[in-house]
Parts: sequence; C-alpha cells; structure tokens
Amino acid sequence: MKPGYILILILLLFCACENKTESPADVEARILYEQTTETIRSFIMQLHTASNPLEIDSLQKLYEKRITEINFSFPPETDLKLTEQENDSIYHLLQQFSQLKAIKLSSLDTIASAPQE
Repeated sequence: MKPGYILILILLLFCACENKTESPADVEARILYEQTTETIRSFIMQLHTASNPLEIDSLQKLYEKRITEINFSFPPETDLKLTEQENDSIYHLLQQFSQLKAIKLSSLDTIASAPQE
C-alpha cells in the first residue's frame, strides 16, 4: 500500500473517532422524539384494551391533547432536527395507531350490527 493511502486512512480513522457533541437543539430534538414515541406507544397499549367506540374516541381526543402539549413545550422547529430514522419511527408508530383504531372500530361495529338471537 502506498504511504499516501496509509496517511489518508489514519486521518479518516482519527476523524471518525473524534468526540462529537450535540448542540442544545439536537438534545431537545432527542427529548421530543422520546416523549413522542413514548406517548404513541402508551396510547397504542391503551387502544388494545378499549372496549367501545366512546372509549376509543376519548383516547383519540386525549392523545391529540397530549401530543399538542408535547409539541408546544419545545421551541419552534425542534422537529426539524429529528433524524430520518426518528421520523420514520414516528411515522410507523402513527400508522400502527391508526390501523389499530380502524380495526377496533370495525370489529366493534361488526359486533354491534350482528343479529341478536
């Protein structure tokens, strides 16, 4: 291997190992992400145990209120500091929440409309 390549490799390794510090905005974005995902997961778990449409509607309203409180507790544009992976994770959790809600409502409608003997 040529000496020039070895020097470049050493410099690349040195730069890769450099201790990188997060800015305060990055730290706030991580906290926003953690609070958001924790909240969505919590409501998914509560939705699993919901047994009627009123309870599901109440959970939806409570979820919206809680997410709004979280978002407004951070400076504007904090969400723009989230990584692509964090945004994808939030998106997938929201998809899971929405699908579960639709399934629960659909199954409850089916039960309610079933003929009574």
